[in-house]
Amino acid sequence: MIGANLPHVWKSDSIYQKNIPELKARVLVIHFRDEIFKGPLAVLPEMQGINQLLHLSQYGIKFIGTAREDIGSQMREIIKATGIEKMLKLTRMLDFMARTEEKQLLASTGYSNIRKSVDFDRFDKAYRYMIDNFQENISLDDVSGIAGMTAISFCRYFKKHKKGHLILY
Repeated sequence: MIGANLPHVWKSDSIYQKNIPELKARVLVIHFRDEIFKGPLAVLPEMQGINQLLHLSQYGIKFIGTAREDIGSQMREIIKATGIEKMLKLTRMLDFMARTEEKQLLASTGYSNIRKSVDFDRFDKAYRYMIDNFQENISLDDVSGIAGMTAISFCRYFKKHKKGHLILY
């Protein structure tokens, strides 16, 4: 689940680039405005879980285990639904996503602080470089150079603005 204004890019593993006919990457996407769950609805006790889920979506959320499969099935049902049933199924799915323990945040909670900092563009350039070149050996000098900083300054900046861990895999 990717929240509003969260920079992201999807990259397939290199195996998908080898033209193997039986190997296909698939994606299901449902876009919705989170404003539909704000206002008078937001204060209902029943909406507490969905409100928290929408808040956490600013970090990106990865669903794992059986929850991932269940969410995929629910997404297919939403896509087929029409009228008010579409909205009801979306609400049920978000409630399920809020309640499941089978989820992980993709960015640390300090990430939103980085996005709001005046130096975000510097960090964003370095981050995009790391994403675009994740299969290569990336040095600290390369990344800090992209950010227009010395390696020591970049480390100091990164340590100051992030909380938790940056995990590249």
